[in-house]
Amino acid sequence: MHPIVRRAASAVFAFVSLSIHAAAQPADDATVQVHARDTRRTAASPALATMQRYLELINTGHFAEVGDLFTEDAEFLTPTGETLRGREAVRAFYRDELSKLAPVSHMGRAVADGPRCAFELEGHSTTYPALPGHTVVDFVDVDGNGKIRRLAVYTREHIESAAEAAERR
Repeated sequence: MHPIVRRAASAVFAFVSLSIHAAAQPADDATVQVHARDTRRTAASPALATMQRYLELINTGHFAEVGDLFTEDAEFLTPTGETLRGREAVRAFYRDELSKLAPVSHMGRAVADGPRCAFELEGHSTTYPALPGHTVVDFVDVDGNGKIRRLAVYTREHIESAAEAAERR
């Protein structure tokens, strides 16, 4: 199996596994399964609270400040499949690359389990309004201070492109 397809399949499996785990648990302070616009339970998940702050910064155009949400040794799997390491590399990506698109996004379904969270993001580019909207699935792990240790972003287009490439082989 092509590595990108394997990674995408792993991402889907992780999202489904986390969803099943959360659905099987009683709703308590350790596990949260909510529509992310429902902020009543965000305090129960430091990961979900961090990602809501992440969206606030992006939606208000504070791209360089997104880097402050990451640990010094963070790992970021970008939507293009590149892996960035370290807070400053992540900051540069958001400041120099994502700012060009000026996306406005909102969180769809989310599943959180303590320091881990999986969620859907839907949105569009304000710079290029003719571009189709985007839908991504993000997986995040935070440390005890709510700083992002690892963020993996998977786009539908990226997964479909990888699957098409694998089929051609």
